Formats: sequence, C-alpha cells, structure tokens
Amino acid sequence: MRWTVEGADKATGKDRVIQIEAGTSAEAERIASAKGLLVSGVYEPTTLTAAEQLEKMIDTSLSNSDLAAPSIPPTSPPAPIAYASGGFQGPTPSYAGLQVGGTVMFVCAAVYYAVAIFAVVGAILSLFGVVNPRTSGIAFLSAATLLFWALVAAMTGGLLHAGSAGCAALRDIARNSFAR
Repeated sequence: MRWTVEGADKATGKDRVIQIEAGTSAEAERIASAKGLLVSGVYEPTTLTAAEQLEKMIDTSLSNSDLAAPSIPPTSPPAPIAYASGGFQGPTPSYAGLQVGGTVMFVCAAVYYAVAIFAVVGAILSLFGVVNPRTSGIAFLSAATLLFWALVAAMTGGLLHAGSAGCAALRDIARNSFAR
C-alpha cells in the first residue's frame, strides 16, 4: 500500500512530503526515517491511483455483502435555496427620468428618420431632374450632398432609437430588481 509521509529533512530541516510503498504505517515510517526524514505523520493518501481505487472498491464490496444487489441512490433534485431580499420595503420606483428620456430619444429618432427620408427623396428627384435645385430652395445642395446628409440623419436616428431602447431596458431591469 502507498503511504503519505510528512516530516522534515534531517540535513536541511526543510519540510517534505513523500509517498512510500509499505505494508503498514509503521513500516512506512521506518523506511522514511532510513531515507533521512524526521517523520511527523503517516497518512493514507487522499488521492488514489486508478488501480488503488479499483482495489478499494473490490475490497469494500466483498466485505459488505457478497450477494447483495447493488443499491442505486435516489436521484432527487436539490432543494431550492431561499434567498433573503435586500430588505427594501418601500414601493417600486417608477424611474420617470428613464421613461421621459427614452420617449424624448424615440421622438428625436423619428424626426431624424423623417429627415433622412425627405433627403433621400430630394436626392432622387434632383438626380432625375424632376426638381430644379436652383428654383426649389435647395440650390446649395447637390444630390450627393443630400444623400450624405440622409445617411447622417439615418445613423443619428438609429443611435437615438438604440438609446431609447436602452432606457426602456434599463428601466425594466431596475424595476424587476424590486420584484418579490
């Protein structure tokens, strides 16, 4: 059998832990002392090799009952853990600031989307010559400039829309943290 022997080296005084094959703990202590170890303890190893595990299982099963049927432990789900709340006893906050901020951002996003649509329509009409830029009041804007500003407006609208959704999500997360 393998034994774990703890002690100090006789020459250096440093702590050492070694594994020794021996029949008994007394024999393991004697072997360790012969190897220059001042023994402080002898233990059965906590980590067994595969062969030792198999040997231990065979010894245990033969000593318990040679003819007993193997028992299968019942499998039941673990009991749920009852977590205590943080102790907040007041009403759930409304987070009106997040609600108003999300609404304002959504309205601004809608305005930017509308500006983007009008800019794209103006660029298309300008490209096909339906609208004369010199007489329609948009003489300073070419079709390419209109498309550029349409993209800027669409991206700004998208960012505001995302911010609005973020405000709504944050409000929902904050309110759900107070659910009992």
